[in-house]
Amino acid sequence: MVEGERQLQAAVIDLLKKDHSAGVVLVNIKRISDPLQSTLNLIWQLNDLVLAYNPAWVKEEPLRELTNLLHHLALHVLWYHPYRYRDAFDPAAVAIATDVAVNQYLEESPAGTVTLVDLERATKQRLPRLADSAAYLPAARALAPAT
Repeated sequence: MVEGERQLQAAVIDLLKKDHSAGVVLVNIKRISDPLQSTLNLIWQLNDLVLAYNPAWVKEEPLRELTNLLHHLALHVLWYHPYRYRDAFDPAAVAIATDVAVNQYLEESPAGTVTLVDLERATKQRLPRLADSAAYLPAARALAPAT
């Protein structure tokens, strides 16, 4: 078994107990070990969405935090973010907007992701709660304009 795979499996099982639908999404996504990833990410391999993970990072990550990050990524898939924004011209803004949308449904936002409070504070705007990612894109674009 590849380093980190056992910890990743344990986190997916933990997620299945907490949010069965999100766990099923991750059960059905191919996983690849990729030491070039800083943590874990959804990436495209040709026409397949895969979960690429840094095995050393996964092995050291506390189970609770790993489960939370996997939940975050599963919600992105459930809401079709990787598909809807696959060819976006402004990936940084899309990452902000989609994180804001997803994080509102988690008990705790994963480290390194953007929350609604973060976006409101940075843009000095009041934004809608529990909205689709498209509602947050204009504010996100102000922070991360396309290059």
